[in-house]
Amino acid sequence: MSSSTNSHRPAPVPNGFDVYAVACCHLFRQERAVRYALHAPDGWSFSCGGIDHDPECWGTTHTHHLLDIDASLAEIAMLPVGAETMRFTASSPWLRLPDLA
Repeated sequence: MSSSTNSHRPAPVPNGFDVYAVACCHLFRQERAVRYALHAPDGWSFSCGGIDHDPECWGTTHTHHLLDIDASLAEIAMLPVGAETMRFTASSPWLRLPDLA
């Protein structure tokens, strides 16, 4: 998932995206790509989209760490509060899901 050409140069953090977020362990360990994001009223959540997460799998990180791994997250930085997005693969386009009620 990490690029050797970008490994020493951090991705710029978009305005409004310079925050802490909840993320699954698969992202922390760089085992899987980010495939789901939620901009909830209380903050951002990111996951690989898998269904194999136990409670210990989740943790907090700063979004710039996730951007360093996957610069395409900048594309969703302006997602409004209450919105969620997903993609099928790391190279697929982000698809906005219906807003949360």
